[in-house]
Amino acid sequence: MTETPVTKEALFRHLKNGQGNGRDVKTLASLVGTTERAIRQLVDDLIEAGTPVCAHPTTGYYIPETEAEVQAVCEWLHGRAVHSLGKISKLRSAFAKFTGTDGANEPLPEL
Repeated sequence: MTETPVTKEALFRHLKNGQGNGRDVKTLASLVGTTERAIRQLVDDLIEAGTPVCAHPTTGYYIPETEAEVQAVCEWLHGRAVHSLGKISKLRSAFAKFTGTDGANEPLPEL
């Protein structure tokens, strides 16, 4: 499917309340008429604009109804972030070993 411009509002109309009513990205993309990538960007845009949208691989995307729903997703996101930081460290170390450098002159990524 081609990247069709859609609005945050169009996506919001298809988000349901509560973890039990989450929708996967494929379903949302089909309902809104755009790509999965566009849905993920729209979710980010909604969150940046102040709309709480939770997402998890097992529950899909939804508007949280409870603090516990938000907490569960925040814990999952934190775990992903820690995992990604570990990958950064391992990649730098592997590159330094591979090239015979110490990697000390490489700038850290902006977070």
